[in-house]
Amino acid sequence: MHTTHRDDFYADPLIYDVLHAPGTADEADTLLSLARAHLPRILSTKPIHFLEPASGTGRFLLHLARKGHTATGLDLSANMIAYARARAALLPPRARQHLQFLVGDMTRFSLDAPADVAFCTINSIRHLMTDRQMLAHLSCTRRALHPHGIYIVGIETAQPALAQPSEDVWTGKRQTPTGNIRVKQVVQYLPPPHLGRSRTEQVISTMLINTSGQEKQVDSTYTLRTYSHAQWRTLITKAGWQVQAIYNAEGTPRPQATLGYYLWVLAPTHHQPRKS
Repeated sequence: MHTTHRDDFYADPLIYDVLHAPGTADEADTLLSLARAHLPRILSTKPIHFLEPASGTGRFLLHLARKGHTATGLDLSANMIAYARARAALLPPRARQHLQFLVGDMTRFSLDAPADVAFCTINSIRHLMTDRQMLAHLSCTRRALHPHGIYIVGIETAQPALAQPSEDVWTGKRQTPTGNIRVKQVVQYLPPPHLGRSRTEQVISTMLINTSGQEKQVDSTYTLRTYSHAQWRTLITKAGWQVQAIYNAEGTPRPQATLGYYLWVLAPTHHQPRKS
């Protein structure tokens, strides 16, 4: 049986988690490695408090909690937070006692205790569609961190005149008590037109979801804000941050990067880089 639906793929936490689970451990370990490399030694040699705005199903934080770290996730979707909390409840008591997931807006939030490291990857930060929203997010994230904390942002920057349509394909599978789930997502990215001032990239997602032989198609469309290298750096500075380092997704330094997807390690402007 094959049915077609128009829906928001982010609305189903299980499907979202199945699709994004592959590679989670390696990605989380890269974040942990960068945290230890850039935090002051007094913070990097103890369990680290991680904060993830737009945490989704909490896959990174669950992995970090299993390693003994404190983790706080924040997401606007109550469904995502409920799913993350249910997954957290399955962890051993020692892992889940310092793990919390909160429903909240990434442009206005606060924490009871400051985090050491915030991170937001896979272009999630580009869902903020105005400079005002981005500045609000960067400002409240800075306030939520230890004075010597860092923020790791995974973001793609582009040169508008050179931007071309592109496509990604993602797959995932999982065995569940109710049957096997296989998901394939094809994502098309349509950059803004070269003429005019639009900075809105259109994203078209087509997902095929097979659950124990029952297949359905979920189509959705959303938008992301685009950034040139200069635009991103300008906002970082305006919000009171400085760039400590730039890495590729695997954690290899790329100090001269100006185009493409990279992990940017940011620190408050008053914070001096760690001395080796």
